[in-house]
Amino acid sequence: MVASHILCGIAAGEGVKVLLGGTGGDEAFGGYNRFLNKGPGGFVLAYAPRWLRRLAGDAVYPFDHGTGMRIASDAVNQIVRAGGCAGLCARVAAPIGGLRQFAMRMVNTHLPAMPSAMAPKYWNMLFDLSVYLPDELLVLLDQMAMVWTIEGRVPLLDVNVLEAAYALPPSAHISNTETKILLRRLSVPFVGKEIAYQPKQGFGGPVTLWVNTYQGEMFERLSTLRSIPLLERFDIAAYTARRGETLSAAEAAEIYRLFCLAVWYETLV
Repeated sequence: MVASHILCGIAAGEGVKVLLGGTGGDEAFGGYNRFLNKGPGGFVLAYAPRWLRRLAGDAVYPFDHGTGMRIASDAVNQIVRAGGCAGLCARVAAPIGGLRQFAMRMVNTHLPAMPSAMAPKYWNMLFDLSVYLPDELLVLLDQMAMVWTIEGRVPLLDVNVLEAAYALPPSAHISNTETKILLRRLSVPFVGKEIAYQPKQGFGGPVTLWVNTYQGEMFERLSTLRSIPLLERFDIAAYTARRGETLSAAEAAEIYRLFCLAVWYETLV
């Protein structure tokens, strides 16, 4: 989104009013690496019968909550793969009945019903198309464009394009080693093979630097979490006790997520 903000600023300086973007390509054509079934664990998650996954998940859950729930539930697996931080979720959910109750409540309340006959790989893609894309990516894209008074359009999310993409077998989009198979091949005549097959590159911010530099403000905002219903007993002290220490990347990432949750609640609720 930072890159989108910069590009929109350049375009606005040249008098452009409408920009076409590629947002939605990963959701429509299988572009995320999390769709790949890497290693034995990924193979089991993708191909084992659901009844066997439930039994295996229940067996693993007492020893590893996050892994156990991912094995047992397709929906929870998608939440963890898209958002990560199962350990943080477990700590947040501890005062309100534990991770399993928290996750299943989220699944039953917020996630779209997935057609039972749908191929597992399309379950992954449809989850992102229905949840991750409209609740985060499209919102951020709109904000980045409109701050420059530019209208952002997303042709890859045209209904006809989506229907055509999902009408094909999943193998047209994803293999065990390759993402966006069809889209890459269609792109070669227009942009060349080098660009079409270039590895996906993120644009993450320096979260560890931010948290360690602005610890005072970050930790002060965490007090807001206790104003959120069901989080009144959340153990904030376990985090604020680290004030003044140099935090690792994993520790900083947890605090940053909590900071973002607190700012979201203060601003929008």
